[in-house]
Amino acid sequence: MNDLLPDPLVPPEVDLRGFPYMPLFVRRLRDSDFVSISSGPEFKAAVMLWCASWAQVPAGSLPGDDRILGKLSDAGRHWRRVREVALYGFVKCSDGRLYHRVIAEQALETWKSKLSELNRTKAATEARKNQRDVDRNVERDDHRDGQRNVHQQNRTEQSIQGASPPVPPSRGLSRPLESPDPPAAGRSSSAFADDRAQSSKSGKKIREPESLVWQGVKGTAGKAAAERAGMLPEWKAEREAIRLSRFKSNGGHR
Repeated sequence: MNDLLPDPLVPPEVDLRGFPYMPLFVRRLRDSDFVSISSGPEFKAAVMLWCASWAQVPAGSLPGDDRILGKLSDAGRHWRRVREVALYGFVKCSDGRLYHRVIAEQALETWKSKLSELNRTKAATEARKNQRDVDRNVERDDHRDGQRNVHQQNRTEQSIQGASPPVPPSRGLSRPLESPDPPAAGRSSSAFADDRAQSSKSGKKIREPESLVWQGVKGTAGKAAAERAGMLPEWKAEREAIRLSRFKSNGGHR
C-alpha cells in the first residue's frame, strides 16, 4: 500500500527545532480556499498542527496517529469533528507521516539557509584558527630572531673587547722591525770594536756587538732600514767602527 504513496517531501535529517519562528505568507493564507471553508475550531486546529509540524523531524511533517494529532491540534475529544478540514494541505507519504506541501517548501528553504550559515561559520572559525596559528608562528619566530640577535650582539661585543689592538705593518719590510737593545751606558761603538780585538787575541769566539743589528735587520737591509728611518749617518758610523775593529784584529791586514 505504501508503494503507491509519494516519497517524503522533506529529507529525514531536516531538523528545525532550533528555529523558533516559522514563515507565514499572510496574503497567500488570506486568499486560500482553506480560509473560506474552515470554521473557527477547524482553523484553530489547523494552525496548531502547522506549528507542531515545524518542530517535528523531519520538519513540516506530522505523525499519522489520530490520538497524537488530536493532542497536537488542541482539539482533544473534538478531533474527529475538525480532522478533515484541519488536515487541509497535508499529504500522507510512503514513510507513514503527513507532510504539508507549503510548510515543507519553507522547511527546505530554511534548511538550506541553515546549512549555508553553518558552512560560513565553520569557514570563518577555520580561518581565525589558521590566522592565530600564523600569528603564533610569526611571534615565535620574532622571539627567536630577537634572542639570536641579542646573542650575536653579545658575542660580537665580547670579541671586540677581547681582541688585541691592531699592529700597523712596517713600511717596506716583510716583518716588523725589532728595537735594538740599547748599548751599555757610557760605551760607544769603538769600545765594542776594542772588545772584539781583545776577544780575537785570546782565542775566544768573537761576539758581534748588538749595534750590528740595526733595527733588527742585518746587512744591506739594515742600511735600507736606517736610511728610511733617517739614521744613515749613525749606521755608517757603526759600520766603520766594526771595520776598524776587524782590521786591528787581523794585525793591520785587510
